[in-house]
Amino acid sequence: MNRFDEILKAKLDSHEAPLDMEMWNSIEQGLEAPASPSSSFNASLVGGIAATTVMLLLFTSLPTLKHSDKTVSVVTEQAENKEVTFELKTEALPATFEEQESHKIELKHVEVALTEVDAEEPMADVNTTERQASGNDVVEHNEDDIVVEITADFSASGIQCPGSEITFNALKTEGSVTWLFDGIHVEEGSSASHLFAVSGEHEVVMMTEINGKSVSVKKSIEIYEAPNFRVFSVIEKSTDCLTSDVLLSTEPSEYAYEWSLNSQLGDGDEMSYALLAGTYMATVKGISSAGCIGIVNHPVLVKDESGIYIPNSFAPDGDGLNDIWKPIGLLDDHSHELSIFTVPGQELVYHSTEIIEWNGSLNGQDMPARKNYLYQLKVTDACGNTETKSGTITTIR
Repeated sequence: MNRFDEILKAKLDSHEAPLDMEMWNSIEQGLEAPASPSSSFNASLVGGIAATTVMLLLFTSLPTLKHSDKTVSVVTEQAENKEVTFELKTEALPATFEEQESHKIELKHVEVALTEVDAEEPMADVNTTERQASGNDVVEHNEDDIVVEITADFSASGIQCPGSEITFNALKTEGSVTWLFDGIHVEEGSSASHLFAVSGEHEVVMMTEINGKSVSVKKSIEIYEAPNFRVFSVIEKSTDCLTSDVLLSTEPSEYAYEWSLNSQLGDGDEMSYALLAGTYMATVKGISSAGCIGIVNHPVLVKDESGIYIPNSFAPDGDGLNDIWKPIGLLDDHSHELSIFTVPGQELVYHSTEIIEWNGSLNGQDMPARKNYLYQLKVTDACGNTETKSGTITTIR
């Protein structure tokens, strides 16, 4: 038994029982102004990217890499949630890819270079230099057998997907550390975080001092592409039920998908729902083989096609015209429950599961003229779906 049924039962047992104030307050705030005197029905109805270019390199300019500018499509429209019971079906295979978690990233070693040497120890001619790498250490030999051991290095950790920050940590350094990302973005400190907005290969340069010399270490990092996809919906009214059949699907792709609609979860390329009238938001998460994700919020509008018309006023003045308030379009194979309450006060003045109409009286006594009332009409179809309609009525005498 839901909250309304509990309140209604209490009302039926005792007209002095209190009514749920939160429910009525929300309805009363939306009350329409009293209708003008009439004996006819009245119808109710979200650039710029700023970048600071800093040239700090004292060595040969680094090459510029090209990156993909593909981004993830995201729909961010707001939609009201509606608590309904619906059927969830899927015949597609479940997702097999998992979201990437933060991890130690393997970086591609590009270059280690000396950019400045003390006056007492002339720098080796770069053109006659041999570089021998052993682990993270690089030893440079010049023609005069001057040996300079460079041990500076850095590591990275994070998620290799667009929009996720990567943390870089300097290793085996002595002095201050400056970072240069893609030849544009500059950070200071032994540790730095950077967000790569697009997929592709990106350059990271760490500049520091070791053994009294300026050293630069250049590496590259791969950022994997995030899923970019669209969601489609097809809505068809059910012939026997109050619900509509809603089919949601994605474009054929190599991604795995996870679906969420009103806390109902599912996997696969398409989902099928049976929904009552209302506005919903389906959240679809695409997961790539690299573990990157893309999210699309897809609004779903299910129109009210029940065919039920509920007037918002009537004139119970005994002239034979519009004397009875009655919903139009109720089907015989549906069950109905009607409750009418006063405003303010929330006193139950009428309740029936058989006679779904009201003559404006209480126990045979006429109610005051130009008075607002609240109605709640529950409609249950042959499929077991229940839809609740509520609003206001104004009596005109």
